[in-house]
Amino acid sequence: MRLRPVLPPGNGSFETGFKVAGAASSTLTVSSTASQSPVLIKALSTNAGIVYVGGAGALPTAATGFPLSANDEIEIPAGDLVMISVMSVPAGQEVRFIYSPA
Repeated sequence: MRLRPVLPPGNGSFETGFKVAGAASSTLTVSSTASQSPVLIKALSTNAGIVYVGGAGALPTAATGFPLSANDEIEIPAGDLVMISVMSVPAGQEVRFIYSPA
């Protein structure tokens, strides 16, 4: 397992969250959530399926999303968490995320 800081440190604080991905794409957060650091998204080790990550404008599908299996992670330089979407096959897979709020 590789641990690394969320950069840049921004205001010196960080936030974490989780999302249970469904069969239909949905954004990481319901409302605008500004981030001044890349967003690190990690699929839970207990996931039995695949989570697909994409943008809010191009909602991910199994054919177009970036796949995350259990324990996989991706860092996305998004300025707002509402611009990131996830879906999973089967539904019910979970991701955790961490970022530095603006």
